[in-house]
Amino acid sequence: MVLLSRLAAQARTVLAAGISDLLDADAFWFVINCDASYGFSLCHRLGMCVRDYEALLVAADLATLESSGILRSKYTQWLAFVDSGHFVFRREHIHCGSKKTDLRGHVEGSSTIKKRNKTYHVLRIRQVIDSTKRNLLCQIDRNNRLIQTPPKLKQLRSLQRAFARAATPLIFQAIYQNPVLYEQFMLEEEQPTQTLRELIV
Repeated sequence: MVLLSRLAAQARTVLAAGISDLLDADAFWFVINCDASYGFSLCHRLGMCVRDYEALLVAADLATLESSGILRSKYTQWLAFVDSGHFVFRREHIHCGSKKTDLRGHVEGSSTIKKRNKTYHVLRIRQVIDSTKRNLLCQIDRNNRLIQTPPKLKQLRSLQRAFARAATPLIFQAIYQNPVLYEQFMLEEEQPTQTLRELIV
């Protein structure tokens, strides 16, 4: 068993609280490491900008940032996180999985292209009652396109703001401790952009 740093432990506690706040909505599959512009992106659901989301995952040791700037999601750590004491009374409502597919093709409702296949890590929030939602690719509309609008959740914006307040100190701590995150942060301050990129597995 690998012991987490104090920052990682704190970041996981905050992230677990943010995810738990989403349990009052109907069951829905979110993608951990996809383009944040998709409505089913976990980043989007948490109301975070890409830079802050990436920094929080690095802080929580759920992703690693390479010197090239590529962020890699850590699937085994996500499994351990979901199976941890953070969700001990709600374990049946949180499920982490992995799916290799052409996500863009499913979003567009078009034929999938094998060379565009990537491995995506997914998180089901709340227990599935409807068997048609047994995995991410079953979460489609009548045009066979992945549903982009998660179920409604009361006071979602208020929950997102509270989550942001709790996460912000940890995000800045991660940025200042990680040279690559810090460099990206400084570049965005000079040339602010909202880069919507996929995390690489």
